[in-house]
Amino acid sequence: MGQTVQKAKLRYIDLIQFYLPLAVMSMIMMTSQSVITAALAKTSNAVIALAAYSVGQNVSRIIQAPLMAMMRLTIATADSKKSVQSLLKVARQIGAIVLAGMALIAFTPLNRIVFINIMGISEELFIPTLNVFRAYMIMPLLSIIRTPRQGFVVLRRKTIWLTFSTIIRISVMFGTAVFINSTKIVDGGVVGVVLMFVGMGTETIIAVIKGNPWLNEVGDVPPDESEPLEVSGIWKFFIPLIAAQMVMSFVNPGISASLARTVNPEVAISSFFVARSLGWIFLSVGMRIHQIVVVFVCDAQSWRTVFRFTAVIAILAVICVAMLAFTAIGPWVYATLLDVDIEIAGPALSALAFFVFVPPAFFTSELFQGLLLKSRNSQAISIIKAANVTTMFAIMLILTALFPDLGATIGVISIASSYYAEVIVAIYLARKITFHRDIDTLQELSAGAS
Repeated sequence: MGQTVQKAKLRYIDLIQFYLPLAVMSMIMMTSQSVITAALAKTSNAVIALAAYSVGQNVSRIIQAPLMAMMRLTIATADSKKSVQSLLKVARQIGAIVLAGMALIAFTPLNRIVFINIMGISEELFIPTLNVFRAYMIMPLLSIIRTPRQGFVVLRRKTIWLTFSTIIRISVMFGTAVFINSTKIVDGGVVGVVLMFVGMGTETIIAVIKGNPWLNEVGDVPPDESEPLEVSGIWKFFIPLIAAQMVMSFVNPGISASLARTVNPEVAISSFFVARSLGWIFLSVGMRIHQIVVVFVCDAQSWRTVFRFTAVIAILAVICVAMLAFTAIGPWVYATLLDVDIEIAGPALSALAFFVFVPPAFFTSELFQGLLLKSRNSQAISIIKAANVTTMFAIMLILTALFPDLGATIGVISIASSYYAEVIVAIYLARKITFHRDIDTLQELSAGAS
C-alpha cells in the first residue's frame, strides 16, 4: 500500500513535497473537462451537445467502473513478476467484460430503456447521446493498457512522469479542440469523446514507456516473501474495490436522470456539467488525501499532523471555489476562457456557489477512509460509498419533486449533502482506529489484516 514513514517526526514539508505534485496532477486532470466543455460550447447546438455528452459519458462510466478501480488494485498487488502477470490477465478479462456490457447497450433495444426510460432523456436527445456512448466504446481498450502501467510508474516512484503526461494530455486535447472548432470536422457531443480519446491515448503512450520497465524490475517474490498472487487471488482482492467504484459510478448518471425531470432539463444538465467541470478543478485535490494517510500515518503524532494538513487544504479549496462563485472571476472564466453561452453560464454560477460546502466533508471523509485502507478494511469503503449515493438519491428525489425549477442547483446540493452523510459514516467506521490507542499500532493492524 505504499512506503510508510516511521520513527522520525513527520514534518509539514514532508507532506507538501509528497502531496503537491499529486494535487497539481489532479487539478490539471480536471482541467480536461473544462477543455471539453469549451469545445462543446462552440458546436452548432451547444445545449444538446453538452447534455448528450454528459449523459452518454455518465452511463459509460457506470459500465467502465471496474477499470477505474484498477489503479488501487495495481499498486496493492503488483509486487512480484507472477502477480504482475496475473494482474495483466485480470485487466484483459475485465476489459472484455466491460466491452461486452457496453455493446449490449449500444447495439440492442436496451439502449432506449437505459437512456429514455431510466435516464429520462427526450427523443430529441436520444440519438446524440447514443452516438456519444457508442464512441466511448474505444476507451476500455486504452484503459486496460494505461491504468496498470500508470500503477507501475507509481511503484517505480517515477510519479513526476504522471504529472508530465497529464500536462501533455491537456496540451494535446487543447490543440485538437482548436482544430475541431475551426474546421468543424466533427460536431455534437462526439467532439468530447474525440478529445478524451486523444488525451488518454497520449497518456497511454507515456505510461507504457515509463511503466513497462517495472516488468523487469519487480522481484520474483513479494517483499514480504509471501506467495505471489494467482488470477483468482487478484479477483478476490479486486471485487470489493469494484463494488465501491460501481456504487460511486451512479452519482453523475443519477444526477443527470434527476435533472432530466426538472423544468428545463437540457439547460439544467448542461449548466450542472459546466459548474462541475470548473468546481472540481479545486475539489479534486482532495481525491488523494487517503494516499497521505496510507503513506505517512503510523502513530498519533503523524495522524494529528496529517489531520491539520488536510484541514488547511480544505480551507484553501473553499476559498478558491468561493472566489469563482462570488466574485467577477467566475463570470469572466465562463465568458472569456470557456466561451459558455449566457443561457448556461447563469445557472452554472448559481450551482457553483453550493460547491463551497463540499471540501470540509469530502476531504475529511478521504482522511478517515485512508485509515480504513491502512488497516485493509476495504469492505468499509463500500459501506461509506453506499451511504453517499443513498443520501444523494434521496435528496435529489425530494428537491426534484418539490423544487423542479432549481435546475442544476439540485445536483450540487445533493452532492454536498451526500458527502456530509459519507463523512459521518467514515468517522463512525474508523472510530476504533482514531479514537482508541489502535492508531499507535496501525502497522500491526495492517500486517495482521494482510
